[in-house]
Amino acid sequence: MKHAGTNKNFIMLTLAIFTLAMGFNFVQLLGSYYIAFYYVCGGDIVAGSSLSAINGTIWAITGVLAVFPLNWISPNWAKRNTLTISILLMCLAQLSKIVCYNPTYPYLLIIPTILLSIGMLFLFTLGLLW
Repeated sequence: MKHAGTNKNFIMLTLAIFTLAMGFNFVQLLGSYYIAFYYVCGGDIVAGSSLSAINGTIWAITGVLAVFPLNWISPNWAKRNTLTISILLMCLAQLSKIVCYNPTYPYLLIIPTILLSIGMLFLFTLGLLW
């Protein structure tokens, strides 16, 4: 514990992952549910709940399935490049919300979910194993 607590790189990585996780969890509740219920579904709680349930299921399924490409990409492209891919996927997911949060096409919400799930799986798996 003493060696890990004095390792500057380990502490910085731990703080970065902790900050990302806490920021994601604090903002996720407001962003996903509020926007899905009141913007995308026009205040219809039943439709928003169904959409959120589908979104959560797709998040979980994508997280499980993304392990397989991670197992191939990481050793073949190096961990550093895989972490870069994960950050780019998460940025693309956030940018795609501008287009995908659309009341006309509510199921477009699935696209940022898939990208973010893959990116976060890659980041947290490799970040913890670095």
